[in-house]
Amino acid sequence: MGCYRNIVKMGTRNLTIVYYKGKYRLCQYGQWDGDSQGLTIYNFLLDPANITKLEKVLDAGDSLIHTLTDEEYKAWGEEMFAAQMAWNQRPRDPDTWELFQVSPISLSRDTGANILNLLVQATEQEPVKVKFWDMKFITDTLCCEWTWVVDLDKKVLEAYTSWEYDLIEKKEDSRFAELFGNEELPGLVKRYEFGKLPESRKAMLGDFEVGRKEE
Repeated sequence: MGCYRNIVKMGTRNLTIVYYKGKYRLCQYGQWDGDSQGLTIYNFLLDPANITKLEKVLDAGDSLIHTLTDEEYKAWGEEMFAAQMAWNQRPRDPDTWELFQVSPISLSRDTGANILNLLVQATEQEPVKVKFWDMKFITDTLCCEWTWVVDLDKKVLEAYTSWEYDLIEKKEDSRFAELFGNEELPGLVKRYEFGKLPESRKAMLGDFEVGRKEE
């Protein structure tokens, strides 16, 4: 499926990234409303206990998080495709409408930034399955409209977008320039310290009205 720029209100494809102890530990693909994923992360970061839990889960590594290999992810996709085909062909009540549910939800394109809430609930009995998305997707600025970075080392939340905004950092100084050099990159438009988050969801939304350029 091709990409297009939704210039009315919301973004589409996006990434939620977690950086911890000098490494990118999570890169979660999301399909919907890339700009509003920031509110999901905002709500998560408001509770300092969530940050502590997330660090503990990451420290536990494979015992709490299972990162799928490309082969495992492909096999899972084929399994879900077959399951959805069977779902579509089942007898159904014409008066009800249900959506096929991907399992596990952590691998769904609909999960987006909510992966953070799933991770802090991980147990050794039920580790969370994740797919580390190819970070080079960031350079596809037509398709990847928003990227959110939770930097647990610096305790900051960063918002990058390919939308037209006034930038707070030159693209060549971006953390992603170190990875992708002269590739097309999104721009950093907001950076929040965990201890200085906006006082409300409304205030955060208002922040993103500042510096927005007409497209």
